Amino acid sequence: GVGIAHERLVFTPKGIGRAELTSSDLYKEITAGKQLKIQFKVKNTGSVALRGIRMKIELPAEWEATTTPESIDTLDLAQEAAVNIDLFPSPDLGVGDYTVRVDADTTYEGQPVPIDDKIVRIHVESKANIFGGILLLLILIGALVGIATFLVRLAKR
Repeated sequence: GVGIAHERLVFTPKGIGRAELTSSDLYKEITAGKQLKIQFKVKNTGSVALRGIRMKIELPAEWEATTTPESIDTLDLAQEAAVNIDLFPSPDLGVGDYTVRVDADTTYEGQPVPIDDKIVRIHVESKANIFGGILLLLILIGALVGIATFLVRLAKR
């Protein structure tokens, strides 16, 4: 007869690395020239502890960002850690809408851990032009004084 080799397959349950990124700051309004802070929470939703989680941030051109802490050393099961992101928009920022993509990056046993990125929408309004406002006010006051003077003269005739 033909010798048939039997092999028993043994499945060892492997831990699953997974994390979730959340933030209540996914829409921000700022005036041009201002920096802004966004807070994110990273939560371990897998079945293994995660190590060395770093934030990845995709920014519009000439923007800069810093994260505090720079990386999360250990995130145990179901544990949550807060990360603050300081955004420094480009100094000559135009009015409009900008997007910043925030992602977290870590590996478990050499495999990247799936974490869904989040998009932060930032609406930039123009700087309130103080000089323009004062100038407008002076013109208005001048016009009112002129009208008042004209009316007084008209009444005296």
